[in-house]
Amino acid sequence: DDITRPTPRERILPALLDGLNEAGILDRDITVLIALGTHRYMSKEEIEHCFGKRLTERVTILNHEWKTKANLVYLGSTPRGIPVSINKIAHEADYLIGVGSIVPHSLAGYGGGAKIVQPGICSWETTGKTHLLAVERNDFLEVAGNPENEARLEMEEVARIAGLNFIVNVVLNGKGEIVKVVSGDPVKAHREGVKVARKVYEQKIPELADVIIASAYPADIDYWQGAKALSYAQHGLREKGTVILLASFPDGISPTHSEFEKYGDRP
Repeated sequence: DDITRPTPRERILPALLDGLNEAGILDRDITVLIALGTHRYMSKEEIEHCFGKRLTERVTILNHEWKTKANLVYLGSTPRGIPVSINKIAHEADYLIGVGSIVPHSLAGYGGGAKIVQPGICSWETTGKTHLLAVERNDFLEVAGNPENEARLEMEEVARIAGLNFIVNVVLNGKGEIVKVVSGDPVKAHREGVKVARKVYEQKIPELADVIIASAYPADIDYWQGAKALSYAQHGLREKGTVILLASFPDGISPTHSEFEKYGDRP
């Protein structure tokens, strides 16, 4: 996971690396690929802050450079016709492990699992076409919180084609504390994690509100991320209600999705 996610990388990765070492895999043969999706690249300072200096000195940590076509490999298409292009480093790896967190996602139902590959290490085109599957339904409440929605299932098909072997996912509570760790098969382990995530994140509301105050933290590095809070909050409003969004947005609207700023407020 990249800087837009609260995944405790500095706790998970050392333990994972130690286990791989015990299995005979040396640190020099391991590469950590930051699953940016189509987010901006992380700086050297941000990588050291997120992963810890000891980890950056232990293994190679690289951004998924999705803007450069030479760094991508085309693997064909899914049965639905979605083109699958993934990071060349991941494609050439002997074993692919995804590390992330399971949080609500407005298009994929829940994050984690196969999302570490799609959109994590895929091309712009692959990502755009899978995400459109959820948008085209125009039924937010059918998609949100549903780990079996069309977009999520297509992401899992992309991950299967890409060769995702194993995942380590965590579920965090509101304080950022780990309440559950799941590992194993990218789909089966993910669904077990979703069961716990639902207890943490899903809430029933007794009635619609006139005003909702929604915090986008910790997904508030930019408006592209923070808008997820709006997506959920608007469904708890009465007609002509108001959402007050609390967020910092240090990166502004979006460093990599300029079209969103240009067209986002149009009907």
